[in-house]
Amino acid sequence: MRFAWLLGVVAAAAPTAVRCQEPLTRAAAMAAAETRGSRIALARADTSASAASLATARMLENPVAVTSYTKSVPQYHAELELPLDFLWLRGPRVRAADLALGSARLRFAFERAAAAFDADTAYTRAQAAAAHARLSARTAQDADSLLHMATVRRDAGDASDLDVQLAAVSAGQAHNTATDDSLAAIAALLDLQAIIGLPADRV
Repeated sequence: MRFAWLLGVVAAAAPTAVRCQEPLTRAAAMAAAETRGSRIALARADTSASAASLATARMLENPVAVTSYTKSVPQYHAELELPLDFLWLRGPRVRAADLALGSARLRFAFERAAAAFDADTAYTRAQAAAAHARLSARTAQDADSLLHMATVRRDAGDASDLDVQLAAVSAGQAHNTATDDSLAAIAALLDLQAIIGLPADRV
């Protein structure tokens, strides 16, 4: 289902809203959240750090060549230092790093699923908010029509000034509701943009 109509409704309800450059489908939103969302970035960094820790735990220390000079004969000395790791410590260290990497991978899988779920939920909320905003805008238009009709009836002597004032109050309330719903729809869009890794300072 295309997302372009949603942005069109929001733009119609709020003149300051900016139309989206591309339509966004639910599947595309979920895929974007799984690839460039903030939750995925943190999980990916954690997985990379765990993989680096495992590689470090498996490495053997490099030999070190040391040269020195003394006044006594022989004056020049050369030494080769070969660090030896404790075998009973290296195994558990590598095992712990391997388990940490496995845990990071499981967390990454969980974060991907959670990001997709958040995107799906935010997409649905944005659609519902846009539909609500469209309904409120239509109600405001109907209230304007009723106000116009009440004014015409009053001028024709078929209604009183009180009827016109009541219609004006109803129209004002409908416009306020439409404005609130439009802002709620824009806020829902911004929440969706933040989840899928887009800037959330503008629609």
